[in-house]
Amino acid sequence: MINILEELRLHNNAQKKTPDIKSGDILTLTVTQYKNKKKKQTIKGLCLGIRKQMFGSTIRIRNIIAGEAVEQTFLLQSPILSAIEVTGKIDSRSSKSYYLRNKSSSKSKIG
Repeated sequence: MINILEELRLHNNAQKKTPDIKSGDILTLTVTQYKNKKKKQTIKGLCLGIRKQMFGSTIRIRNIIAGEAVEQTFLLQSPILSAIEVTGKIDSRSSKSYYLRNKSSSKSKIG
C-alpha cells in the first residue's frame, strides 16, 4: 500500500514542476479563467504560507487591491494554475507570514 502511494506522489511531482516557494516570496501566478479557457489572468502577491501535503498542497497569496487586503488560496496541483514565478523576496524567518495581517497596508504592498 505504501509503495502505491509513493509511486503516485512521484508521478504527480514529475508532471507538475513548481519552483522552490517559501513564505515571504513575491509570486506571479498565471491562472486560466473558469468560463473562458482562452483568457489568462496574472495575479501578483506575497506568499503568506505554503501547506505541503501529499496530494493537496496549497499556497496562500496576499495582495492589496484598491486599498483593501485580499487573500487567495490556490491548490498547486490545480489545472487552472498554469505558471508560478518567484519575482522577489521579503526578509522573513518565520514559516508563515501571518503577522503581516496586523501591519499597515504599506508594509505588505507589492510594487
